[in-house]
Amino acid sequence: TMTAVNLSACLAQRGYRVLLIDADPQGYATLNYDVAVSPSLLEVLRGQATCTETVQTTRFGVDVLPSDRTLSIIEEDLIRQKMNGAPYLNTLEIALDDLSDYDFVIIDCPPSLGLLTINAFTAATEVFIPIQCEYYALEGLSQLLGSIQMIQKHLNPVLHLSTILLTM
Repeated sequence: TMTAVNLSACLAQRGYRVLLIDADPQGYATLNYDVAVSPSLLEVLRGQATCTETVQTTRFGVDVLPSDRTLSIIEEDLIRQKMNGAPYLNTLEIALDDLSDYDFVIIDCPPSLGLLTINAFTAATEVFIPIQCEYYALEGLSQLLGSIQMIQKHLNPVLHLSTILLTM
């Protein structure tokens, strides 16, 4: 989250139009920019609000699509949609269709490979992985890389891994 927040602020400071999507139910990117939470990404993914209606501009020049802990219930919604025959793995990609004019869209994902992260990967063109320099994090990296390859093969052929950033 701190990498996403700081990267978005630096890009905005350089004059780029930046959207930071807080796709992590912890909502720390939203808290960091101190924006209102309602409406949030949850309402966007449920089709109750558009991205344009939900995005908020911060005093740092970064636009934020906020979230909070209520976003954690979206995975159940997505599974229910799939059981009813609706597409669910590109929900975020579809929601982002009403946005334009951003130089960069940064999606802060949860630290796990669930449906929210898969949705982000289907909407993205590039993956930037910050990772702590410790044994278990490196073990998890190999699993994540395998998942990215599967997503590239079956869901999003334009997705590519551009950066692995070693942190802490």
